[in-house]
Amino acid sequence: MLLTRTCRWPSSPVRADWADAVAYAVAVTDRRPAAKRGSINVEMVITAALARVDAHGLDSLSMRELAADMGVGAMSLYRHVRDKDELLDLITDRVIDGFVPERSDGDWPQQAARICRKVRAGMLAHPELATLALRRPVPASATGLRVNGQMVAMLIDGGLPRKAVPNVYWVLSTYAMGFSLFEIERRRALGQRPRQGARDRRRNLAALVVAFHVDVPETDALAAVLSVDFGDRQFEYGLAAVISGLQATMRT
Repeated sequence: MLLTRTCRWPSSPVRADWADAVAYAVAVTDRRPAAKRGSINVEMVITAALARVDAHGLDSLSMRELAADMGVGAMSLYRHVRDKDELLDLITDRVIDGFVPERSDGDWPQQAARICRKVRAGMLAHPELATLALRRPVPASATGLRVNGQMVAMLIDGGLPRKAVPNVYWVLSTYAMGFSLFEIERRRALGQRPRQGARDRRRNLAALVVAFHVDVPETDALAAVLSVDFGDRQFEYGLAAVISGLQATMRT
């Protein structure tokens, strides 16, 4: 439901969206000199917004704070983006645009590995936007349509049979994105805790077994499982297994 109200600006009463009223009030109280028309563009706005989200999180993004980062008046931003929702779409598109690796020679398993690595790198570089990107329909924008099309073309050019493309594409996508999201959340949960050695892992697990009064077989193996480092080595191990499995399935 769109909330509107009657606002009295310095001259006459007009109808305006509540968000526009707030933006107007912010601009009026902003004491910085107004930016010259043309001194910023939409690409600069997207870059600054993405930098703020990466550094301070999604909750930190507001038109007023972004304007302060860029050294312009708040109303200057509204010449380039309609509102915060549109800005979120634009910065999400910027992240998605980075999911496609540069074209190079190679068969489809090589292309698949390159795509998955690039998707993971993009999500880890912008963890605050990773979940937001996955909540959008596929494709949700011209950028999303183009990116998905480029990935499909890379697989086909690498020799993947067209009839296999849908299944292979979604297996690769769910692995790369699912692993990356799990990795992002695990990093958040563990923070900067130092990695434990095997002896510490066994000791901590033994303490949990006693505390929970539970019979756990293979405690040493379980300790190793629970302490896996979700980084490059684990990602590459899983990626190789996924691609090998796809190849084996296609041979049957």
